[in-house]
Amino acid sequence: MALFSEFQLGLITGLGLSAMVSLFFTLRQNRTRVILHRLRKLREKGRLKSSPMGAPPDVEDWRMVLVVNSGLNMQKGKVASQCAHAAVDVYIKSLLKDPTKVNQWQELGCTKIVCRAENDSKLEELKNLAKSKGLVASLVRDSGQTQIAPGSKTVLGIGPDRQSLLSEVTGGLRLF
Repeated sequence: MALFSEFQLGLITGLGLSAMVSLFFTLRQNRTRVILHRLRKLREKGRLKSSPMGAPPDVEDWRMVLVVNSGLNMQKGKVASQCAHAAVDVYIKSLLKDPTKVNQWQELGCTKIVCRAENDSKLEELKNLAKSKGLVASLVRDSGQTQIAPGSKTVLGIGPDRQSLLSEVTGGLRLF
């Protein structure tokens, strides 16, 4: 005689899975609340302002640069997804480090440039160079659930910052 019937096992499994999914979304929502709380505090202190797009023509161009590891031969959708991860990560890090840079970038249209690097070591080299110049940089590693191996270095996000400073790091790269 079995301890649980098939129905009871299915019910227990379903309840367990729904509890885990609920916990995942609750934790995710809490992280979002923390970020939004920090943004509100920065806005209250005057370090972050809401403003419409557009800026005077004499202002230097600001950009975010995304450097794709072309050695991984990722498909277009995978590249887009990894670039989105990098963009969001450097955006949040920049907001927390210096929200005035993010404001300037937003006022100038949120320009993003996508370049290519040939391998992992080039991404690491660019990341170290960017950080040595005081730029925000974030290297995305893939979870390995679809096309490429777990831990693969896919995209390096840098900025947002002045084009002149970003060019010192990524000026020699080809567009993707």
